[in-house]
Amino acid sequence: MMKDEDEKALDTYQKVLVMINEIFGNDHLRLGVVFHNLGNLFLRTAQYEQAKEYLNKALKIRLNSPDVDADDRAATFTSLGLVNLRLGSFNESLYYPGRPI
Repeated sequence: MMKDEDEKALDTYQKVLVMINEIFGNDHLRLGVVFHNLGNLFLRTAQYEQAKEYLNKALKIRLNSPDVDADDRAATFTSLGLVNLRLGSFNESLYYPGRPI
């Protein structure tokens, strides 16, 4: 369940997604940042399937962009590992920490 500040954050992130998509396109690294933040918002509010969806979108962009540093990729891998752990996907949760960045 989301608190008021989480609802406001969700609304803001969704507006930012539209703006970035319109200005830069649907695979820009800035979208990766917003997808990552949305994934973490859903992780924090125990909406794990939605968290996984957004974190996978972030990971796809972050892995395909040469301008993203290893720390950002590692953060997304870590969040995906946590989501899979919460979902009970233990083998999949172990996959992410071992991935090359």
